[in-house]
Amino acid sequence: MRRIRTILAVTDYSDAGRRAELRAAMLCAEHKAEVFEVLTVAERDQDLEQALAARAHDANRIPGEDAPRAPLFGASHGQVHAGAACARTAGFGAPAYVVTRRAEELRVDLTIASYQSGKVPVGKQRHADALELIRLADSPVLLVKREPRHAYRKTLLATDFGDASIEAVRMCMRIAPGAHHTLFHTLGGDVDDAAVARAEDIVYLSRYRTSELAARRLNELAAMLGSPREALSRVVRFGKPVAAITQFASRIDADLVAIGKTGEHGMSRSEVGIFAARLVNELDCDVLIVPGEPEGWPGGTAA
Repeated sequence: MRRIRTILAVTDYSDAGRRAELRAAMLCAEHKAEVFEVLTVAERDQDLEQALAARAHDANRIPGEDAPRAPLFGASHGQVHAGAACARTAGFGAPAYVVTRRAEELRVDLTIASYQSGKVPVGKQRHADALELIRLADSPVLLVKREPRHAYRKTLLATDFGDASIEAVRMCMRIAPGAHHTLFHTLGGDVDDAAVARAEDIVYLSRYRTSELAARRLNELAAMLGSPREALSRVVRFGKPVAAITQFASRIDADLVAIGKTGEHGMSRSEVGIFAARLVNELDCDVLIVPGEPEGWPGGTAA
């Protein structure tokens, strides 16, 4: 698998915002990233210089007088993280647009931001709506909810076998190569495993056959990924997707859940964005949201 080369972290330099920067720095070191940029969003165009100076002061860094400028962005360079120069930038405009525009310009492999109650802190008293950010993003977004203390150890890889969810699986395995991964597929309905085991009704037998088919597809996906058997579990569950994913993630104490942004079964981009936003809100761990490829992803390949 190709390593992650370009990382964009979004922060308002609050304690919550620093979670994203810390996770980004950890991944930068783990993957020996070549480009690492930390972005904040200013309120007005004339605030760019002040925002950079204030942020640099907050981070114990002083921007150079000859810092490069762009129409939407101002920049200063600070510390080097694992060989990658850390550029600190400030952008002006609608928060979600500024973040996704910068990610597109950098051709990022990964954008990392903190998440708080449906919002992403991006600047002084400024927040991006998480749903809007998810909708606009054409490259992977990692939303950080927990304080980073170590590399990811347990991941839940939710898949509907569509292209986007498979890309999410691959991207998550790139981010957390040393973790134990669980491939997870949800079948519709409110029937739990115990009810299926007890039932004699032909409807339930039909669901049995459906779950067996899903299990075979998970096995095929696992074989395609080529991960060692001991590092990759496979689980099929009945239930509504958001509830099933959040319950099982809690059960295994997952620290990262990965989902694809574009789904099958007739779901539109807007509907999938709403699903992702609901899932992020319900989960208490970090969430990786990945669009399908090749449409709209200017960054590196997932495998």
